[in-house]
Amino acid sequence: MDSQAIFESLLRQGHPVAVSFVEGSRLLGFNTTGAGYTAYNRQKYPVTVRKIGSRLSIALSDIASYLANEATSNPATLVDAPRRGRPTKAMSITRSEITKGAKS
Repeated sequence: MDSQAIFESLLRQGHPVAVSFVEGSRLLGFNTTGAGYTAYNRQKYPVTVRKIGSRLSIALSDIASYLANEATSNPATLVDAPRRGRPTKAMSITRSEITKGAKS
């Protein structure tokens, strides 16, 4: 899907031409608003953020072009990242069953 089609689709869904930072972060796939602000403060935000008065906003066309490029260039980012931390009991049991099956 090209960026123009994504842009028109987002406009049909009722999004304004410039969206708030919170809404833009949600559209870009950040899990929380805090994650979006952290990326912005570390200058790792994937699109240009404009400051209008005291508010941060993002152009919908920038979001559409980023989504179009991201979907075509790196489809692996659309998959969930592996879970961090200690494995749950269910994960440990599943792993041990897989290992037992491989040894047989």
